[in-house]
Amino acid sequence: MEDKGRVALLIGVGANPGAEHLLPSLAATVTADLEALGTSLRGSGYEVRTLLNPSRNEITAGITEFSGGAPPDSTVLLYFTGHGVRIGTTDYLVPADARAPASDDTAGWEQPHVRESLLEADISRYLADCSAGTVLWVIDACRWGAGEQGAAFGSNVVAGPPHGGFAMMTSCGPGEPSGFAETGSFFTASLARAFDPLTEATTVEQVYLAARAATKALSLRAQRPPQKVDIFYGHDLAERTRALEIAEGRRLLEPWQDVVRTSALWERVPEGDAEAVAHLQDCLSRLAAQAARHVHRAQERLPDPWADDEYPVRLLTERLPQLLPKGAELSALEVTALIAGVLLHETAWADRLSQAAELLPQLVRRRRDADGQRRHYEQITEQYPQISEKLTGAYSWLADPGDDRHAVTLWLVHRWIGERFVTDEEPVPAVLADEFVARLL
Repeated sequence: MEDKGRVALLIGVGANPGAEHLLPSLAATVTADLEALGTSLRGSGYEVRTLLNPSRNEITAGITEFSGGAPPDSTVLLYFTGHGVRIGTTDYLVPADARAPASDDTAGWEQPHVRESLLEADISRYLADCSAGTVLWVIDACRWGAGEQGAAFGSNVVAGPPHGGFAMMTSCGPGEPSGFAETGSFFTASLARAFDPLTEATTVEQVYLAARAATKALSLRAQRPPQKVDIFYGHDLAERTRALEIAEGRRLLEPWQDVVRTSALWERVPEGDAEAVAHLQDCLSRLAAQAARHVHRAQERLPDPWADDEYPVRLLTERLPQLLPKGAELSALEVTALIAGVLLHETAWADRLSQAAELLPQLVRRRRDADGQRRHYEQITEQYPQISEKLTGAYSWLADPGDDRHAVTLWLVHRWIGERFVTDEEPVPAVLADEFVARLL
């Protein structure tokens, strides 16, 4: 099921002056979390608004106004990152102007002036005027307080908008911290990855499962205590909410990042090089992400029906290992160079595809104002006259080209890109590798 518009309100509280004697500052990680998640959500078609270190009233007013102004039948994502606390059986979030007891004891948190300065995790009262089809309420917060037992934080919150679906996702279970590093929270980094348009998840359930798996992996890699990401659906429309498409999905980023770590090429590395492998694979993983984004952006500019996202994966899992002599050893740096070469080639190809979008490749007639690249493309079209004639009269259909003519255009573009790899002074420009090499060394 598809939604009808996507909007997101991101709320981050990294500093609590009235509670700083009990709650550590999260200023740096909260800022990183908001930036990472906001970038991914925009890539998946969300209009994003951010509140940084808001007071309790600013949060409640923000949620009320934002959800009330959401388009009918749209998807509203509300996200909070900061501290949380359970008092009795009720879950609370800690705004920037929250008060805290002098010491961490149950009686202190139950004092009226303390409790009233907090915000209940149940925000249903602020969704009364919301006409969205679905509200997703996401909390990245430890349940901080005495007696870490009982149900997971937020699990008793199942009420959303009066006439729409509702789901609540939480970053950790009873007694578990919501782990983070200098670069941000493990859960939010995983959530941002799940919403990334280059990853495979599209529905609410798929985004949840992807975020849960990635959070577990990050916690293990950092040797931090485990945390269980969970999701709770409202009583009404649960199945519809579970299947709702809330992200763009493309199987690109994950396979490319996986193959740089799992390629059989690493089996050729002698044991003496083993200590270097982890760092080199981390560098390659970042390069794979950059290459995937180059490809995605280029194909957004000029959609390519001939694109083959699995080509680098096949090359690194099948072709290159087969070309090596049996029993040949490679240093860890040599394997890194082989893998990086494949990724940099894809990046260079994507850059040329993006350049092709500026040439108006649907128009095959010679143009008087053509630059060198356009003139080269015109020469390509003249080499294939029987193909190019299918684009005759392009001005009449340029605003709404048919699929067949677009495919013909891209076939010619592929010929142009192929020749560029032969004729350009630098087939793969060195500048594409500079950042990777600096990180490597």
